[in-house]
Amino acid sequence: MVAGFSADQSEICQGGQVQFTDESTGNPTSWSWTFEGGTPSTSSLQHPLVTYETPGFFDVSLTVTSGSNNSSTQSPDAITVNISPEVTLMPWDEVCEYWDPFLLEGGMPEGGIYSGTGVENGIFYPAIAGLGSHIITYTFVDPATDCSDFAEETIVVSICTGVSVPAVEFFRIYPNPSKGELFVEVTQRGDYTLRLTNILGAMVLEQKISESTMIHLKDLESGLYTVTLTDGTTSLTRKLTLRN
Repeated sequence: MVAGFSADQSEICQGGQVQFTDESTGNPTSWSWTFEGGTPSTSSLQHPLVTYETPGFFDVSLTVTSGSNNSSTQSPDAITVNISPEVTLMPWDEVCEYWDPFLLEGGMPEGGIYSGTGVENGIFYPAIAGLGSHIITYTFVDPATDCSDFAEETIVVSICTGVSVPAVEFFRIYPNPSKGELFVEVTQRGDYTLRLTNILGAMVLEQKISESTMIHLKDLESGLYTVTLTDGTTSLTRKLTLRN
């Protein structure tokens, strides 16, 4: 009797499954598997299916028995589990049905794909999506490992009766992503309040401005932020990626 086995794959992503197949000779009647880092960690099935949640390199061993005869084999680092990317997506403010299409932003790491009702080539079309709540999915695939993950947020499209159309050039921010220097460009002088909030919704900066100005953000941590500019009656929001 000689113990032996195969696996349908040797390299997977976190949360992936491996199907093991007993290929022992000598007609064994019982099997004792050990799967380092796997769930289950042991099995007595002939052909077990194992899930791996933790990244790393893991051994697999098998002992087969028939009566008083037995045989064992071990395969060091038989399974490689690659880490899946951490994917986040910033929420959006409510939009009006008659607004122009706009480019979706806020998904990290950059380079992923947006999908959902009213989404085409990364652009959201409010009129096509229609009134109501729409789930937007951001999916990112790590090119180094082909491992992927996704994040979801909701865009609410409202009829906005009686609300004037916002001036899309009310203000602009650049560069975006920023490395700590952010230029806030306003189309006309006025009394504005600029607020910067982090991904948890906590305000990290509030500043009065009356014209286009440079904001220094080098003391803030890298991450996703929301920039809001208001004159007391109208507020507009932009998404910001900070890479200090």
